[in-house]
Amino acid sequence: MKGTLTITGSNFVNSNTTKVYLYDQNQTIQYELNVLSISSTQIICTLGGGKTGSYNVRVLNYNQGLSIVSSASAFQYQIFVYNVTPSSGSFGGGYNITITGANFASIDATNVLIGSAMNSLCDIQVLNNTVIICTVPMIDSSYLTNTTQQIIVTGRIVEQSTCQGNCSFTYDLSLTNNVTQLANSLYSTGFYVTINGSNLTGAIPYVGDTRARIISSNATTITL
Repeated sequence: MKGTLTITGSNFVNSNTTKVYLYDQNQTIQYELNVLSISSTQIICTLGGGKTGSYNVRVLNYNQGLSIVSSASAFQYQIFVYNVTPSSGSFGGGYNITITGANFASIDATNVLIGSAMNSLCDIQVLNNTVIICTVPMIDSSYLTNTTQQIIVTGRIVEQSTCQGNCSFTYDLSLTNNVTQLANSLYSTGFYVTINGSNLTGAIPYVGDTRARIISSNATTITL
């Protein structure tokens, strides 16, 4: 999340002995918050990502003891996903999707999963509190063709986001570059290679790890 939490109250002590904790519902400490500033009536703390759920904010001063639990001390960690665009793409991956939502953590504390496969990670390029842009991986071998997958965003302690809108993505075969034939499979200097297939508009061909120079291209043919 990497935001701030402002706590309003009374009798706070501005000293190094004041600590702020998030307690779970069993009143066990789960997180200590970094205190940025303290006055007698207000404390401002840094929030990192956390496990989604309900907590109580409690202030501890070693001279005055621990604050009490009340309805005013209740706090919830939640990660929301509102929308994913585009909502479908090719099997091969390599293109970006934009995810909008709320309470995303820092880039080093966030993962984006395409579906339930743990290795189907969307490579994050841009991230702030409300937007993630990431590069889609190749379709996982366990996914069925044109089956919708849930976009899952995880925070620092890894629990998945809550969907509040369009949170799905589909690997669509009809959007996938499909090579059906190489007209010249043996290449030497001075000769062209022709690739025949479908959905080749905008395709970027590689020979091994080297990007090939395109002489001409259309939806069904690329000449290198």
